[in-house]
Amino acid sequence: MKVEIIGVGDVQPRGVEVAFATAYGAGKGTWIGPLPHVLSTYDVEFEVEVELILGDTILEVSSSDFVIDQDNDHVILQGQMEAVNAADGVCDLRIGDSIVLLQVTGNAPSPGSFVRVKSANILLYDTHI
Repeated sequence: MKVEIIGVGDVQPRGVEVAFATAYGAGKGTWIGPLPHVLSTYDVEFEVEVELILGDTILEVSSSDFVIDQDNDHVILQGQMEAVNAADGVCDLRIGDSIVLLQVTGNAPSPGSFVRVKSANILLYDTHI
């Protein structure tokens, strides 16, 4: 996913806190790797750090909008489930033209459904693309 770094904050144990903007909204997360440059654009992979449980941290929603948002201390990712592997709970979440891999514990949302993921933190990895 293409992100523009709009702010760099405190150093965390695993990386540095960043504020970022995308075509679908803005949020905060932990940047893993060399320090990014403010106002530079990067192609990143997101990793959700919270255990995803349907009905709790991942909810099916009626909206068909792609969204990235910051809700107080939580990052919100909203998109469409593309593929679900029931055996291991790995799911593909489409947000616009990007895919975010998720690991869901227990029942997973149905492919084609729109979901909202809420996480206290996400990790951002530069793909160097």
